[in-house]
Amino acid sequence: MRDQTRCRAIAWTCALAAGTAAHAQFFSLDDNPSIPFAGPPVPPFWSAEDPYGIGTPPVAALGIGGPSPSLAFGYIDGMILGPAVPGPPHLVPPNGTYLNAVSPNRRPIGPDRAPKIALDFSVDRGTQGLPGSALFGETVGLGAGPLGVQQSGDIYRSTLSFTHPGFFAGTLAPGILPPVPTFGGVLPTAGIGGSNSLIFDESVLGLTVAGAPGLLTPPGVIAPAPPFPLLHDNVDAYSNTAMDTTGDAITDVEFFFAIAPAESVLVGLSPSDIFDVGAGAPGSPGVPYAPAPASGMDSFGTFSDDIDALVVWDHGAIGGPGFGGPGAEPVRDYALFSLGEGSATLGALIAAGVPVNGSTIFFTDFTGAFAIYALDIDIGVDPFAAGFFAPYANVDALDIVPAPPTLGLVALLGLAGARRRR
Repeated sequence: MRDQTRCRAIAWTCALAAGTAAHAQFFSLDDNPSIPFAGPPVPPFWSAEDPYGIGTPPVAALGIGGPSPSLAFGYIDGMILGPAVPGPPHLVPPNGTYLNAVSPNRRPIGPDRAPKIALDFSVDRGTQGLPGSALFGETVGLGAGPLGVQQSGDIYRSTLSFTHPGFFAGTLAPGILPPVPTFGGVLPTAGIGGSNSLIFDESVLGLTVAGAPGLLTPPGVIAPAPPFPLLHDNVDAYSNTAMDTTGDAITDVEFFFAIAPAESVLVGLSPSDIFDVGAGAPGSPGVPYAPAPASGMDSFGTFSDDIDALVVWDHGAIGGPGFGGPGAEPVRDYALFSLGEGSATLGALIAAGVPVNGSTIFFTDFTGAFAIYALDIDIGVDPFAAGFFAPYANVDALDIVPAPPTLGLVALLGLAGARRRR
């Protein structure tokens, strides 16, 4: 631990040691709700890569978006998971089975302490990377063809550093695009261009790309292509911070989550609502921390948008109505999120000529507006790669880390340390 801290504080260029903190990575796996692994029945053909059924038939009808095979091997969708460490049920009541996005409260990391952040993220089985990126290496670079890609269980990190989203709270000006009245524009963090590095290969998390639970494939090694349906494990929600540190299925920190369209239909809640679970609580009541309109979502009707990845900063009075708090407080609280393919807001922006897709990262300060924080090219995702839909690009999970300071700042810190020693 001391060596890791030294790497972060001094060099910021040290790679994590082999096996470092794999147990601290918490995640859930993508399900195919039309497969019996899921609990309740849902509309037919809605699959992991196709939450609104927009590509069916033939995509989900062929089972291309099949469930993660490790769901049948001790990993439970709807639970926050570390390798073999269960976390709290995400919705009580109802105790749903399809977790779509998760985030611990990022309140301790504020603009004054981390002016720049990097984005950690996962993608699904239909998404590829720009040339030169680690995501490209795990897909096209392996030369294994469309069945041998092995990116959907990996965790990647943006090489581009982004201005902390807290700097943009209170700056959104919605209404600049008539088809989307809640759209607040494009933030200066977007459109710069960047790439990504591989932080955790799926094998480090105990996940499979070979279609057989427990069968691990090291990074850079071509895995045997699984038969149809494509049965790669697919990380659908992710946190680099442990939320249940004691293993008692009760969260030890406040965290937030969103559910998928398939589950939202069953429980009458929007997939773009944001829910919370309080520290010490075994689960969350079905009361949103931030209803969809607070984020500028569902402008085109209830259930029209789907939050697919999420990071939340609850800076004000902590907690949603289910835990005696006010919920998301405009300007004081804010979030980053992505939208699932098929979301009506994505479609409206695309129709208006705005280059967004399922890998676009949005920002909201819960004033009823949202803005573009990062585009696909900023995190090294290829917007034109032919996936299951052509083109197709989708970020499934999201988290943040403080970005390393520039080399100039590192040198200044070293000089300051030398002066203090003298």
